[in-house]
Amino acid sequence: MQDDFIFFRSFRNSINQLPKNKRAEMVLAIIDYMLDDAEPDFADKTLRAVFEVLRYFLDRSKDERKKRSDAGKKGGAPKGNKNASKKQPKTSNEQVETSKKQPKTNKTSVREREIVKEKEIVEDIERNKKEKNSLSQKFLEKFPDKDASLTESTTLPEGFNLDAMLVKIGESDFLSNCNNLGFAWCLQNYPEIMADKYKNFEPAQQQNFDALQHREYSQEEIESVFDNFNEIDL
Repeated sequence: MQDDFIFFRSFRNSINQLPKNKRAEMVLAIIDYMLDDAEPDFADKTLRAVFEVLRYFLDRSKDERKKRSDAGKKGGAPKGNKNASKKQPKTSNEQVETSKKQPKTNKTSVREREIVKEKEIVEDIERNKKEKNSLSQKFLEKFPDKDASLTESTTLPEGFNLDAMLVKIGESDFLSNCNNLGFAWCLQNYPEIMADKYKNFEPAQQQNFDALQHREYSQEEIESVFDNFNEIDL
């Protein structure tokens, strides 16, 4: 648990690859993770993937913060820090020998790793987009009168099987004939569809109409209807 942390530019670049309505959730997750060690619980698999890519850099930031904190408590800078080298001036010969022994920090390689990670995030987002487009096209081929469009924030349900869902929809007259129920609605109600909730489903209005059709009326009820007609003042 700590009171502050370093927010690198690469964090922002990665977050900017997300849909706008998901960025705030990722930022808050990073803050909670860095300050309180709270593990995020994302429902969106894209957010989970992005966070796992960022985790390496977040943990590295934590380690750097801890090193500085520990050095401050001991009254000195950590080994290798520029401030530590100022304690005892060295002769020119010693400085030459030291520079030969100490390897230089390769900042370029660190940045290159960050670029690779950011590229992986973009590629993952593009893969998800292509997968959704492919699924939408397949849905549209099966049900050309239905809306097959999906948004960037649409997530696939766990264990999703498009072919099995298409079969279930085809077995339901209600789902097959109701064009207002598009692909996005089917994804939101995937567990119910797979559990055959809509296989023999009829809307309440249809059930009431059927009940009215099948009712048997007595002679007295029929005569009562005609009597009421005679009382109506036209």
